[in-house]
Amino acid sequence: ADAMGGMDADMMSAMPADAMGGMDADMMSAMPADAMGGMSGDMMSAMPADAMGGMDADMMSAMPPMAMTGMDADMMGAMPPDAMQGMDADMMSAMPPDAMGGAVGDMLAAMPPEALQGMDMEMIKEIPLEAIESVDWASVPPEAMEAGFAAFQDGMANGMSPGDAFEAAGAAADPYMPADMSDMTADMMSEMPPEGMQGMTADMMEAMPADAMGGMSSDMMEAMPPHAMQGMDADMMSAMPPEAMTGMDAPMMANMPPEAMQGMDASMMDAMPADAMGGMCPQHMEEMPPEAMQGMSSDMMEAMPAECMCGMDASMMANMPADAMGGMDADMMSAMPPDAMGGAYGDMMAALPQGALEGMDMEMITSIPLEAVESVDWASVPPEAMEAGFAAFQDGMANGMSPGDAFEAAGAAADPYMPADMGDMTADMMSDMPPEGMQGMTADMMEAMPADAMGGMSSDMMEAMPPHAMQGMDADMMSAMPADAMGGMDAPMMANMPADAMGGMDADMMSAMPADAMGGMDADMMSAMPTDAMGGMDADMMSAMPGGTMDAMSPQQMEAMPAEAQQVAEDMGGADDGGMGALGGALADAPQDAPGPMDATADAALTAMDAGAVSGSSPTAGMDEQAAADTAASDDVADDAPVVDDDPTAGMA
Repeated sequence: ADAMGGMDADMMSAMPADAMGGMDADMMSAMPADAMGGMSGDMMSAMPADAMGGMDADMMSAMPPMAMTGMDADMMGAMPPDAMQGMDADMMSAMPPDAMGGAVGDMLAAMPPEALQGMDMEMIKEIPLEAIESVDWASVPPEAMEAGFAAFQDGMANGMSPGDAFEAAGAAADPYMPADMSDMTADMMSEMPPEGMQGMTADMMEAMPADAMGGMSSDMMEAMPPHAMQGMDADMMSAMPPEAMTGMDAPMMANMPPEAMQGMDASMMDAMPADAMGGMCPQHMEEMPPEAMQGMSSDMMEAMPAECMCGMDASMMANMPADAMGGMDADMMSAMPPDAMGGAYGDMMAALPQGALEGMDMEMITSIPLEAVESVDWASVPPEAMEAGFAAFQDGMANGMSPGDAFEAAGAAADPYMPADMGDMTADMMSDMPPEGMQGMTADMMEAMPADAMGGMSSDMMEAMPPHAMQGMDADMMSAMPADAMGGMDAPMMANMPADAMGGMDADMMSAMPADAMGGMDADMMSAMPTDAMGGMDADMMSAMPGGTMDAMSPQQMEAMPAEAQQVAEDMGGADDGGMGALGGALADAPQDAPGPMDATADAALTAMDAGAVSGSSPTAGMDEQAAADTAASDDVADDAPVVDDDPTAGMA
């Protein structure tokens, strides 16, 4: 544990996410606080819950908000209460709502008031009831909640049951929203105070007409909960003023459906903060219009996860400003499909950092247009296998070859490990191949290889293979591969694998795969995965999976997973209860014979309602439904039967 005292942020950011799985509380406690500046969401997801016992306020304060996307309820429950003093609004906003299920009273009492501004109703409803009374609800915005507070107090003072007072407060606290979100217009949106957006949900956004988004501002975007972005689509994004994009951040981007990227243009991308790109996934890139790439910068590229580059193509590359290439690194280049390099041009290649060239292979090099070739510093391009190709290229040019012919000669000389015909490969030949020999593999070469040859693969060979070579895999090849070879997989490789190749997976192979490799999964791959393969899934793998992938999971696949993975899946796909959650359930059980004085729990219920009113659709509709239900119930119950009150919060969800 003492060795962790030498860690810093750069070392932390360079650490593979799954390495965090070996951490414990003593090791975390020994780590300098500023080292946490290198943390990411994937690293948090991979960290054992009990390791959070070593955290303190300074460490939390040093952590990037995006890292909080990896938090869960067990981690929250294991964190020392005083560590919450390092939290701020951005960190709270980035945290999955169900992580609050691990909160305890002392923890919430220690939270700075300004951090509460990052909470929304989704988070509030997850807080265990026994912890609620410790929350300083007076610090929770927006101003719209004042009306609900007054209505709740009046109701309780005048003999209302807690449930009825709750509904009255909900009606009073909803001055900004129309009765039906489909009635919204751009003018109505532009007149809404930014804090009114704090109560938005995905369902509310989805119900809104696209042209209403023309009234959005950057302040409104900044105030909107990240999970509300799940209700966006391409038409809504297209209708939004470019300057509104300055309110975007990485958690919001991570929650946006990939197809919504079709509404983006260059001016919108140009207005977006660079760190928002940290929420991108390969599917976002695939859906982005090529011309939108004109708004990219080097800082934006640098902030993007490497596996996103799997979604690049030649037209996107051609539209990217040359200086944006300054944000590329070797992992990003390695993840890019080779044919995307067909859009490269001279100024772009000249701007590429030398370190990024290490991620290129011969197939990518041969895709570069000839007019751009002369600007590449070939001396910086590995691997060792390419040395022969480099010499051949030089010899060819020195002896009068055209650039194209010299290129082909280099390609032929750079392939010393492969047989003349990949169809002749066997498992023994594969097992005899040095791992670095896989660096020159292409999708066509993999596709030509007999399936049983994959029996000679190892994890080192998988790790050395370019991600784009996975495009040549199929189910039979995957099925023939030793389970431990999957230890070399990563997210870009997964993102490049054809969906039907997942049909060759089994539980042992899934179990051997690093959790962060699941970041390359999509819904089609999930649909193709055999049910029994799901037995190899774990909670970290589920947490690393992109949003939307869960939509394709069948009930049979869910049942085949271990319990811990099922729990994460349920948390990721849980239904929205409209904002009342457990708080409403508690009120239903409360004695209702006579109004009592306002206590801390009622205060808490009030403010939970307040935020729910902003996040709900029409609180008054819930009141009407409840009144009708109460009348019907009383008519149907026999005089000598025990009377059970209806849930006072029914209809509010």
